[in-house]
Amino acid sequence: MKKISLAFTLLITVSLHGQFYYKDIIGSKETSQKMKAFAAAGVQSVTATGYDPRGAKTTDFNEWQDVQANGTILKITTRSGQIAGRIYHTFDSQARLIMTRDSSAGIQNITQYGYDTKDKLLSAKTTVQDDGKEFNETEEHLWQYNTAGKPEKMWRIVNGTDSTEYRFTLNEQGNVADETLYRRYKDKDTVYYYIYENQRVYYYYDEQNRLTDIVRYDKKTKQLLPDVIFEYDEQNNIIQRITTLTTWPPDYLEWRYLYNEKGLKTKEALFSKNKDLKGRIEYAYTFKE
Repeated sequence: MKKISLAFTLLITVSLHGQFYYKDIIGSKETSQKMKAFAAAGVQSVTATGYDPRGAKTTDFNEWQDVQANGTILKITTRSGQIAGRIYHTFDSQARLIMTRDSSAGIQNITQYGYDTKDKLLSAKTTVQDDGKEFNETEEHLWQYNTAGKPEKMWRIVNGTDSTEYRFTLNEQGNVADETLYRRYKDKDTVYYYIYENQRVYYYYDEQNRLTDIVRYDKKTKQLLPDVIFEYDEQNNIIQRITTLTTWPPDYLEWRYLYNEKGLKTKEALFSKNKDLKGRIEYAYTFKE
């Protein structure tokens, strides 16, 4: 089960390298949708229990989720080996995610979200600080949309000074097709933009406009390769997520998910690229009376 914990950490690290559209806009919506599903089902708490490949319960991983403050706060407590962490998701009256506070291993990570009157994400500001306050870093994402309400640009500002620009293009269905880093240079009175083509992130969708692949150019293999691949059921639940760990030699992780009739996740299992089961997690729910 330690492999599950390590794999989950790697999943976050790999899948969120770049991918600001996925992290900010899709990610915040997924968290809000999860809270809406909890509210609709009357969920009060969730317990996640880990099992090793032999099916024996493990003490290396546990997770508890609690719905608090009349459904405006979701507290997630995780214990992985000797490391304990707590995440607090805070929502407004419209169930929009407005703040996430993550604390583990002496590091506190706080992200605050701002929206316009049409529920479009305008800003996501993250502050990272250690308990001793020796380290403090901020990163702010400012989003701009076109007249159709689709993402057009995002400015990434680190520590209030270092600013970079990301631009987005759309496919024929109006979905974000790619995001590209631009850097602005000025030579006397002329402004130039350097486009980082090799860092471009591509997004692909199915016929239902559901995100299926996040792809980028890989320098080692000199070709476009997926970072993450998604598969869905008829209720639009993600039932499989494949995440690339290394492109050469090729290695990846495969998560599979099961849900109940209320759309609540009941099980997830982790497999290697050779389809070897590495462990699984089962979820149990308590409901409001």
